[in-house]
Amino acid sequence: MQLFSSDIAIRKDLVIGNKAKGLLWLLAHGFNVPRFYLMDHLSLRETDEDGTVLRNALQLWTDEEKISESSLWSVRSSATAEDGEIQSFAGQFLTRTNVPVSGLEQAIRDVKFAYSQVEGEFDYGIIVQEM
Repeated sequence: MQLFSSDIAIRKDLVIGNKAKGLLWLLAHGFNVPRFYLMDHLSLRETDEDGTVLRNALQLWTDEEKISESSLWSVRSSATAEDGEIQSFAGQFLTRTNVPVSGLEQAIRDVKFAYSQVEGEFDYGIIVQEM
């Protein structure tokens, strides 16, 4: 299972949420956007309770992308209901900032859990973005 994908823009079937779509739009239109990776809705649903799948995916990601252990990241919500034309859901989801690589697993779990605390039905993704 690959949880992180820097080429997600070519995969139209993945549900990543509106904030992530906004970042992809900015990137496609030449804006300077800090490096980011996306976790889609289906991949997040496949993570297991004990964290083995997520831990393994993070290890694979850090190895393949040559992620520095000293780098800091933000872990951001990106729901389909977020940043919409009718409703923004501002402040109802969770973002963790200045997260070291060693803290990414817990930050991802926290952001994922926060989705369950918001009323309504929506799909979601998570953005892992370099600070």
